[in-house]
Amino acid sequence: MALNVAVFLYSFNDIDHIAPVAWALLNRGHRVRAVMLDPACDGADDPRLRLLEQSDSFSRHVVTDIIGMPAASWLFEQTGGETRGIFRRGLRKLLRDTGFSIAKARQVLRHWNTDVCIFEWGSTGGHNRKEFHSAARQLGLRTVCLPHGMNIYTHPAANQAMQTALGSQQTDTIRNDYSDYDAYVFQSEFHRDMEVTLGVPEQITRVMGSARYCPEWADVLKILYPGYAPTRKYTGGIKVVFMLPHWSYNVDRDATMAMIEALGRDPKVHLVVKDHTRGTGRLPEDMRAKFETFEGAETASEAPSVSLIAWSDAVICFGSSIALEAHLQGKTLINPTYLHSNQTIFEETASSIETTSLDDSLATVAALVAGDAPKVAGSGISDLYRTMIYGGREPFDVLAGYCDLIENGEAA
Repeated sequence: MALNVAVFLYSFNDIDHIAPVAWALLNRGHRVRAVMLDPACDGADDPRLRLLEQSDSFSRHVVTDIIGMPAASWLFEQTGGETRGIFRRGLRKLLRDTGFSIAKARQVLRHWNTDVCIFEWGSTGGHNRKEFHSAARQLGLRTVCLPHGMNIYTHPAANQAMQTALGSQQTDTIRNDYSDYDAYVFQSEFHRDMEVTLGVPEQITRVMGSARYCPEWADVLKILYPGYAPTRKYTGGIKVVFMLPHWSYNVDRDATMAMIEALGRDPKVHLVVKDHTRGTGRLPEDMRAKFETFEGAETASEAPSVSLIAWSDAVICFGSSIALEAHLQGKTLINPTYLHSNQTIFEETASSIETTSLDDSLATVAALVAGDAPKVAGSGISDLYRTMIYGGREPFDVLAGYCDLIENGEAA
């Protein structure tokens, strides 16, 4: 039986990890409606959503257009992922407490004959989803929480926010507002285990592997995104993409900038620096200004990572799951572990070329230029795929597993 599925999306990263699930559901004959919960991110120009819109069974809706409330654009405005301002927050709470805004959301879900609601990782109250989650519960609809990213860190204190939380409250209560879902999905076992210790109820967790990095969707993305056209006409050496991390993730910014500048000045490197997709890892303006003086260096804020990696010879990445894309495309992956104090799955699986200093990093790039770079063992990459793409299992149809969970409440 075909289902009516409501998918609630907030940002670029949510789309990245949930669009493949929506695509698989459409291919199975289900009806999918995507609700864009941030009025500033309507998804109209997103290639992944435009792909889904090729199906008559998919539609995209901005929350302020469907909620049917006075001043909805103002009420649902977000700043940095939060409802800002005492008055706005208070009014949103009052509207929920009186049942008014929840009734509006309930009316939408009823009108769509919704069977299942899909949310992205986080608390039931975050990212403008509270009204719809409450409405779904009142209507007795199943709620499934899917990844909005991929955790590559093998310890919980990977950023400043988590360090504060771990130091200020009982560990197993940190996620106590993540419990009101029927299923909470992780890609890997180690991330599931970590979140359970932080308070996510084990009985609602599922380890499903990665929809974003599974081979079926990776092949779609290669076709979906255009090729990268560099702004600098430069033909020397090798093409290197440097993926910036979240700055708040225990990163040594000065050392990172020193490495970027050294690569930017290298006449045998055509360097492209990619800002982090969440906007929390942008190249500082003073370094952007320096790039104007480098012969073969440029920045790429809007270019798709898939396209940049396809253009590159090597990818430098130490704080993002996009490093997996480098492997999927058969590119050299350099992991400068000295630029942060975190531990990641790439070290644990020995699936990258690890460098431990600026000199070591530059020597590795020089070896690449000379065609004599170190190689990563295939067993390390296989271990990485098994852990992160297949949830600790041997290769299987990941998207089919997600569909089974949404259809039946359990994966087959």
